[in-house]
Amino acid sequence: MKTMRLLRLTLFFSVIAHLSYATIRYVKPTASGAGDGSTWANASADLQAMINASSSGDEVWVAAGVYKPLADGSGVTNPTDTRDKLFYMKNGVKLYGGFVGTETVLTQRDFATNKTILSGDIDNNDTNTDGNFINENYSDIQGNNAYHVFVFPGTGETTEFDGFIITGGKNTASIGYTTQYAGGYGFSSFRGAALYCSGAAPQIRNCVISGNEGYSGVLYQNNQNTSGGWTTTIENLIWVGNYAYNGVLYLHRGPTEVTNNVFASNSTNSSVLYISSNMPNGNSIIYNHISAFNNSHGQYSNFFIIQGGTVQIKNSILWKEVEANNAVINNSAHSLTVSNSSIQGSGGSLNWNSDFGTDGGDNLDLAPQFSNPVNIAGADGKYFTSDDGLIPIACSPLVNTASAGLSKDVSGVARPFGGQNDIGAYEFQGASTLPANASSVAASSYSIPCGQTANLTGSCAQGTLTWYEEVSGGSSIGTGTNFTVSPTPLESPANYYAACETSATCVSLNRVAVPEIIVNSPENATSVAASSYSITCGQTVNLTGSCAQGTLTWYDESSGGSSIGTGTNFTVTPLVNPSKYYASCETSSSCVSLERIATPDITVSLPANPTGVAASQNDICPYTDVDLSASCLNSTTAEWYNSSMTVIGSGATFQVSPNTTSTYFVKCKNGSCLSEAEEITIKVLARPTDDNASPGYVCAGQEVTYTASCAVGTVEWYNSYSGGNLIGTGNSYTFTPSHGTSYYYRIYPSCTNGTCSSNREYTDSYFYFAPPSVTVSETALCASNITELTLTANCTSYAGGTITNWYDAASGGNFLGTGNTFNHTPTSTITYYAECVSNNYSCVSSRTATDEVVVGQAVTLPTSVSVNNTQVCANSDVTLSANCSSGTAIWYNQAVGGSSIGSGQSLVYTVSSTSTYYASCEDGSCMSDRVATAEVTVLPSSGGIPMNQTLTSNITGTDTKQAIEYIDATNKIINPANVVYESGKAINLAPGFEVENGSVFLGKADLVACP
Repeated sequence: MKTMRLLRLTLFFSVIAHLSYATIRYVKPTASGAGDGSTWANASADLQAMINASSSGDEVWVAAGVYKPLADGSGVTNPTDTRDKLFYMKNGVKLYGGFVGTETVLTQRDFATNKTILSGDIDNNDTNTDGNFINENYSDIQGNNAYHVFVFPGTGETTEFDGFIITGGKNTASIGYTTQYAGGYGFSSFRGAALYCSGAAPQIRNCVISGNEGYSGVLYQNNQNTSGGWTTTIENLIWVGNYAYNGVLYLHRGPTEVTNNVFASNSTNSSVLYISSNMPNGNSIIYNHISAFNNSHGQYSNFFIIQGGTVQIKNSILWKEVEANNAVINNSAHSLTVSNSSIQGSGGSLNWNSDFGTDGGDNLDLAPQFSNPVNIAGADGKYFTSDDGLIPIACSPLVNTASAGLSKDVSGVARPFGGQNDIGAYEFQGASTLPANASSVAASSYSIPCGQTANLTGSCAQGTLTWYEEVSGGSSIGTGTNFTVSPTPLESPANYYAACETSATCVSLNRVAVPEIIVNSPENATSVAASSYSITCGQTVNLTGSCAQGTLTWYDESSGGSSIGTGTNFTVTPLVNPSKYYASCETSSSCVSLERIATPDITVSLPANPTGVAASQNDICPYTDVDLSASCLNSTTAEWYNSSMTVIGSGATFQVSPNTTSTYFVKCKNGSCLSEAEEITIKVLARPTDDNASPGYVCAGQEVTYTASCAVGTVEWYNSYSGGNLIGTGNSYTFTPSHGTSYYYRIYPSCTNGTCSSNREYTDSYFYFAPPSVTVSETALCASNITELTLTANCTSYAGGTITNWYDAASGGNFLGTGNTFNHTPTSTITYYAECVSNNYSCVSSRTATDEVVVGQAVTLPTSVSVNNTQVCANSDVTLSANCSSGTAIWYNQAVGGSSIGSGQSLVYTVSSTSTYYASCEDGSCMSDRVATAEVTVLPSSGGIPMNQTLTSNITGTDTKQAIEYIDATNKIINPANVVYESGKAINLAPGFEVENGSVFLGKADLVACP
């Protein structure tokens, strides 16, 4: 007993240890707490980091919000091509979206409401007018989105991806594509815009794929070279508003099961669903419960192209709102079987089109009758809910017509409802109101004489018994449980079909066929003959024959046409050699013998053909008068005809004035008898024909040969549609386009005969490329604080795609990157160069240079900052001096801001007002702080003061004497006096100068003034 308890305890701990092995990591749009992803409270904002930290079996729970890739497959956050950024999976990790951010068990999440969005809008500029950050259509994509949103490198069947909206991925074209690596697997830029499986077979469930633009696949699946026979599961996905050049869902290799998927309003140049010819025949591909409605494929393509594999389509609806131009399915698979599905144009199992594969039974060709096909998400704006638009209505033929198997639909609702599953991704939650098929369908007779009627009978449990002549499609011919028809022999055996209908859109699943009704027509005519089989034109012939039933009726055509008469002895006048007539037995216009019986040929001798048929001119200018002439024998008259064999005149000569090359015919006429026709053609100078440029698409600098021909005259080549210059003559003209602003060269050939010239045609040759216009966001940087530059170019996009390449030299040099918008961080002074490259034609334009970007080196403060004179007259020169250990001394007249007044270690500068000057050491955009000189004062003007004064006259009273430089005085200051002498340099008091007692005298040599 103790041993048993120990065993139970050991098992309990074993289970606990196993359950605790898997780790859950948590992600929110904004990190919280420690941000390590250990709990919701410590959620990380880095989804890729949480995937990378996980091991096989671990789970990552992602809360509602928008997540964009931060790095490429190698973890580089600033890759050369930013479009290489993506999310990538690890093998065995289980990634779940759709959380609020408080859940403790997986079943608590609501991914329909809590939208977890993985977006390729890495440049943050996609159209988002509704603010939900989901591209409802691929046209919302703007700028440079990621090549792939999420990729699966070599991940197996235990890998799960569940509960996400994937939007905004955008591939390149297949020409000029690039490949990057993540998790050891390559991912080509033209495949898998939203999801990309490379050597992988993940389980993808409960996702919306919206507004992506792919080339080969919005989802590209390649389960090649995987081990263990992995099967990719694509379950409960809704695909809306996507575009792909080929294959919104593109299956390349590997077993795949696509279940409960909805495809609506997607578009492609080729097909929406595509299975590659590389798919091995042994790979099983199953499409089960698919709802595909109103998708657009290429004009000459199909909705579903199947080129390989063993394929099953089960319980699915493939339909367009407007009937498809081409077959819905184009099948060249090893094996394709369709069962329990409604495929537009298939004919259903009752009238199966074998081009759609093998009929597996219970197939329909009936419109689906959806609840709200114009709004796939329904009024609540959420997918996977009860108001989704492609849920069938009560009277839909999809209800209760699928095979058993699935227990839930795409929105998680239980199947079946009402005893049998519904076709398509959704299960209608109500009772079907579809009428049952008609019963007791029969005809009153199954073999009737021509002209008699038959009564069609049957019954309906619900609705009106409605009659058709086709097993599907077509219009009703009437209604009622006893309906009369009058089939004709041409319709024999006649087929009729009965349906039960409660409205025009609520009809029984199948039309029930009436057994064939044979209509017996009159017997063919017998003893059909003519009185003579060789006559001269104008003579008569008697036609004879007999009918067992009806009237002998004569025709001059083996079928169609109108009767020329009736009777067992009918007279005709044959006018054509040879002539033949046909007899029919008819009881009414619709009751005729099955065949018209022909007489033997009657040889008719006609007048001799015209001779000497000629024209006064055969090659003319438009509207020139031409005389036509011909000779007829034995008093017959020439009769002239145009190309429609309408009579336009008669006589041995006849004048015409054609404006285009015309053929005329002439016959010799005698009464009603006409000879066979002879013809003559008048060639009118016309525009050139066969105009062509070879090659039609060239690179600039490559020779182009233009060709044209004239039926009349010589080709002349002009450079304008009218006027212009003659640039060449002859059937060919050679030209070599150079790099320029135009992407095509057009020339105009004309035909001339020396007298007149035709209107001109035109011939184009397209060439690549004009060099781009370029800009750079900044032209001056400092090495100590370098910022990323934005470079732009305007390479025109041509068919097949265009690449903009960036270099650091006008030719050769280092390749820096691609894109009309390109970011780069320089390390030294540089000039960038852009060229345009055509993917289709490998043409390369000449390179265009940006402005030079100067990257300056770090600098220090200037030293020995000085000015040679601090007091000067206005407009005098001073010398400013400063030393820089690096860079150049740049001078300013303000401490900050303003413009430079000059540069150099020594700068001569003209001073106009009192100022302080400042020196800065600068290299490119590297600038030191500014250091000031001493203030330079501009002296006042002298205002009339003499340069020098010599004073000899005595002075009394109050007076002031001034001189800018010198005063020489020999005078006397007589008392009383108060006198001041003031000069700029010196006062010289010479002998004879005297100041009397009691007088005041002041002498100063400090006058400051400018002349």
